[in-house]
Amino acid sequence: MKKFYKIENGLVIQGSGIKTPDDMIVVGSIEDTIERKEDGSYYEFYNLDYTPDFEKIQTTLEDSLKAIAKAEAKEAIKVITVTTESGLTFYADPESRTDLSDAISIMVDNGITEYLWKTVDGIKQVTLNDMKEARQLGLLEKGKLVGAVA
Repeated sequence: MKKFYKIENGLVIQGSGIKTPDDMIVVGSIEDTIERKEDGSYYEFYNLDYTPDFEKIQTTLEDSLKAIAKAEAKEAIKVITVTTESGLTFYADPESRTDLSDAISIMVDNGITEYLWKTVDGIKQVTLNDMKEARQLGLLEKGKLVGAVA
């Protein structure tokens, strides 16, 4: 699409189109003023007349922000730690919660109420209730992270 103009009765008359009228002077191409991707193609934020499509821009920005938030939440979930009422700080990422669930199950099945467990602060004697609380707090923390970006 070309940009063109002419001077008529002392006024500048301008326009744009695919074909330039015979009495108009071509001054360039609208495409030259529109930001392009590295591969030379146009971003999808423009209408057919090359004006910005603000609705598409807004949607794209919102989608980008959501994607960033989801990625950040996904990374945050990998490093969740929680502190129980007894002051023990447990790892509560997905793998650690699975380990906690397995250990809780074994402890319950075998009547064990205390166990040595690797906490954030090192190997500590922990109770079955500490482990259950840590697992629950970890799930709640994950829910907050996931729910914040849903």
